Amino acid sequence: MKKIKNLGGIDITPDDKEGYFSKLFIPDSEIKFVTHGWTADEKSIAYLLNEDDINVVEIGWGSLSKNEYTMTTMVLKKVAHYVGKTILKILDEGVSELEKIHVIGHSLGAHVAGLIGGYIKSAGRGLVARVTADCAHSKAYHWYIASIHHSQAFSAVKCDSYMSYELRKCEGNEVAYMGANTSPSTRGCYYLTTNSTTSNEEAYIETSTLSSQ
Repeated sequence: MKKIKNLGGIDITPDDKEGYFSKLFIPDSEIKFVTHGWTADEKSIAYLLNEDDINVVEIGWGSLSKNEYTMTTMVLKKVAHYVGKTILKILDEGVSELEKIHVIGHSLGAHVAGLIGGYIKSAGRGLVARVTADCAHSKAYHWYIASIHHSQAFSAVKCDSYMSYELRKCEGNEVAYMGANTSPSTRGCYYLTTNSTTSNEEAYIETSTLSSQ
């Protein structure tokens, strides 16, 4: 695992001596834990989320993620527990609060993110502030990154089915914004149309034919 600040990485582990974390993190700021998916590594997306006023931690398990898929799924709990122990130590040292912990997982890493949240809950600490499970593979993290810079680019409408959405039966329904700025209180099925191109940010906010739930 690595702590990213100004694009410079520092390794952290749950075994680091007491007081070490307080020197690394921006105080009173959100901590985003970001994990890649199958066959990827920590260089995939975390550095793109770097901002001046938040802490970003890369969850690097690349050497384990590049095995055959079924074998890789068998190590997810191990990875999640390792990260969970690190988060608990961060909380115990008063470096951050549960309400400021955001876990983001891409592809198979979405399962890791969910398991991390489950580990924290099973330790009696309650729920982390937010878990973002992003399973749509190659384009998903491009859209997520774009949503950081364009908070209302991905307007999604609440609808009971994709067919109803396609038939425009849900116009005027409740709207939510997909990506980094989705409200944690959002519930239900939402649909939107995005551009299938991922070559630049401008393409993300045009309409095309690829729909997401």
